[in-house]
Amino acid sequence: MIRVQVKSTSARKGGGYLCRLRHGGAGEQRYDPADVDLFAAYVLPVAIWYLIPVVAIFHPTPKMNLRLYPEAPPRPGRHDYDHDYERYREAWGLLGKSRRELASRHPDDSK
Repeated sequence: MIRVQVKSTSARKGGGYLCRLRHGGAGEQRYDPADVDLFAAYVLPVAIWYLIPVVAIFHPTPKMNLRLYPEAPPRPGRHDYDHDYERYREAWGLLGKSRRELASRHPDDSK
């Protein structure tokens, strides 16, 4: 069984949608990668899911926020690499993977 943390967003930011990956009373705590295998992020205005392995969010640098671009890629010249999460759009096949597979998955092999 894998551990999935479900998040949602409708907050527009920089041409995309900002999804916060925090918890706790004030939403200031980062999730511990030992407690989550997969984030399922739902972008409400466009009804699109992203299923993202925790390893893609915490490596090489842990993130507390993601920007998702379901409608168009970020504007050229922006120093924003979050558009790489598009490979996880509707990646339902990840739900059938084991914890070990999710922890070692190569980002290009999401579906």
